[in-house]
Formats: sequence, C-alpha cells, structure tokens
Amino acid sequence: MKKLDFILTGLLGVIFLSTTSTSTFANTKESGNNPIMQVAPVIDELSLDPGTQADKSIRVANHGDQKLNVRVYAAPYSIIKETGGSDFKTQSEYTQIYHWIKIQTPSSDFAESAHFSIEPGKAETINYRITVPESAPGGSQHACIFVETVPDDSEESSSIITVSRTAVKIFADVSGKTVKDAEITALESNSDIILGGKIFARASIENTGNVDIRPNLTLKVTSSSGETVFDNTKTAMILPENQSQMEIYWPNTPMFGIYHIIAVVSVLGKSEVIEKQIIIVPVWFVILLLLITLTIILIVCYRKRRSKMEKSLKKIAKF
Repeated sequence: MKKLDFILTGLLGVIFLSTTSTSTFANTKESGNNPIMQVAPVIDELSLDPGTQADKSIRVANHGDQKLNVRVYAAPYSIIKETGGSDFKTQSEYTQIYHWIKIQTPSSDFAESAHFSIEPGKAETINYRITVPESAPGGSQHACIFVETVPDDSEESSSIITVSRTAVKIFADVSGKTVKDAEITALESNSDIILGGKIFARASIENTGNVDIRPNLTLKVTSSSGETVFDNTKTAMILPENQSQMEIYWPNTPMFGIYHIIAVVSVLGKSEVIEKQIIIVPVWFVILLLLITLTIILIVCYRKRRSKMEKSLKKIAKF
C-alpha cells in the first residue's frame, strides 16, 4: 500500500514539473573577417546568338593590406545530381561555353588564362570575350570564371601555401532549337498532426528540357480565424538534365494551434497543390496527457484493490 502511494506521488510530481519547467537556449555567433578578395558580379546571365561575340567584364577588389596576385580562367559548371553540389570539372553539351571564353590579358591579348596584380585598396576590371561558334547548339550553356590567388615567391618557399579562389557563374541561353519541359516529381508537407517542429512545404522538380527553368514554390498559412500568418514564395534555377528540391519553412511556427495551409509548386504552366488542416501539439503535452492517463488508471486500480481488501477484511472480522 505504501509503495503504491509512493508511485502515485512521484507521478504527480513529474506532472507538476512538466507544467512548470522552462528551457534555456544559448545562441552563439561567430564574427568573421572581411574578405580580402571580392569579385563582382557573382552571377552573369545573358542571351547569345551563334556566330556572334559578347564582351563582358568582372571587377576584382583587393581589401587586404598586401598586393594580390591572381590568375583568371574559365571552367565548366554543372550540378552534381546525387548531392546538388557544384561540379567544375565535368564537361557536357551544356558546358561548351567555357571553351568559347577568353580572358583579356594586361597586354590586351585574349588567352585562356591571365595573371593580374592588384595593389591594396585597389580594384581591377578584367574583361573577357565569349565567341559563339556558328555550330553552337541552342539551349542553355553554363560556365564559371575563376579568380584564383597566386602565391608570391616568399609563400612558395614555405612548406604551407594558401591558395583561395572564387567564381563568377555564367548562365547563357543560346538561340536555336530549344526544349522547355519539366516534371514535378514530388510535393509534400507535414502530416495532419505534428508533434512540434516547423510547418513546411517541399517540392522536387526535374528539368527534362535543354534550357534553364525557374520553378516557384509557395507556402501560405492561415489561422483558424482566417488570418494569413505566413506567405512566402521561393524561386530556384534548375539546369537541364538536373533535379532539384525546394523547401520553405515557417520559421515562427508556434507550439500549439490549428492552421490551414496551401502549398503550390508551379513550373512552365504545370502545377500541383496541397491544401489541408494541420494540428500542432508539442511533444511535452502528449507526454503530459499520457502521464495523466497513467495516473488516473493507477488511481482507479488502487481504489478497486483497496475496496476488495476492505471487503475481505470485513468478511474475516465476521468470523
């Protein structure tokens, strides 16, 4: 009897602690240094015609306190299907443009690569030329122009050499026969009841054409009273023969509530929609209900057992 009373007291104590405890979170922020080398633009998008030339430029700034020696050159650019990461080595029919790019050297010639020296606090405008052949295929072409630091003589004599590089991504559409097509392979959101976490929408789109596509993903959340509490649209660029996943999260998703969500993904006139009600319940609340239910069951069992024992004692007392 005393042992059962002790268990019941412990459970009630846990319930009390569950309703009164708080969580403490520590946020840390690392402060980084300003970059020594800065390149602009980060992305260059253009339209090209076969048999033509396009003269473009990038700007490289030296924010350091020492002279900056750099090498500038073009490389292919694509996306790794399995990981979504960048690939600067693989060549394909969509990366031919990197062969068409020549960098203007300090002597005004055009070459596959060029070296520049930039004084501290100064910037250099570096020109490059894209020569599109007559036989260029229509559709998308992708490349990047790397700006790579070159160690000076003192660094080369050291056992440790630090080399950094940054890239300007080039996305070009070449006129000619193009195919614009895409497939929406998935659109998903939370289940009807979620135990904490964030309300989200996630879509997977595959580019089955030969030009870049830009799908849109929208997530709209309204409260039970009809008020819009979150509405956001995200746009992505997907290269030909690639598949990409897009995600939108409601960062301020509350712990409790009933919400109506609409998730829409659209690309090239195709679209899919998810519309549903979502109930948000925190994990600790579910645990609390289980503890309360367990406590009630134990109390009922205890009272039944006590009642039986009392009846047995009364029968014994009669004898």
